[in-house]
Amino acid sequence: MKLDRLLSKFWKKKVVISLDKVDLLNYLPSNAVIIEAGAFDGEDTEDFAKCLPSAQIHSFECLPEYYEIAKKRTQNYFNIHLYPLALSDKSELLDFYVSTRLGELSASGSILQPKLHKEVHPEIKFEKKIKVQAISIDDWSAKYQIGHVDFIWLDLQGAEMKALQGASHTLANVKAIFTEVSLIETYEGVALYENLKTFLFSRGFKVEREYLPYQDMGNVFFVKA
Repeated sequence: MKLDRLLSKFWKKKVVISLDKVDLLNYLPSNAVIIEAGAFDGEDTEDFAKCLPSAQIHSFECLPEYYEIAKKRTQNYFNIHLYPLALSDKSELLDFYVSTRLGELSASGSILQPKLHKEVHPEIKFEKKIKVQAISIDDWSAKYQIGHVDFIWLDLQGAEMKALQGASHTLANVKAIFTEVSLIETYEGVALYENLKTFLFSRGFKVEREYLPYQDMGNVFFVKA
């Protein structure tokens, strides 16, 4: 799969339009250092590894069941580093609200308590919570001696701003960010898109592409201005 198709595939997978074959190599070196969170079942992680074989992909998945699935799926890729951690603005133990759909685990779980998400998506249930270890991106980069990060990919069900707030030093060298954004208070205390955009503008980013067709969430691709 070519790199331009990779990014287009991700946008389509998230129920959004193609990026008109935007090529990641227009923004990233071939040996890019990438943060991906959350990894979910590892499918996107695997695609990154296939399309960017010289990249180093650091993927985060805090839900134990999905972490194990992603670990098994990506175990043969030397350039994938998987962490059983949540990303947040600081390193601490947090509640994680587990989501299910028709009795099966779903990808709507979050470190934020669900609010309007339950009204917009009544088929998604939040019936239990677990404790997960969170880490800030800056703490993680210091602990694992990561010199810089080129690209951040965030799908954290409302916790994207917290992850970015925990990356004050790391963001200085980041070239691009792909993130899910919230348009309503899907989760308690979620940062809405306008606030997240203002935050990233103040760090030198601009909106390259956005797609916001739904009442609750969308996806935005930011690049360093």
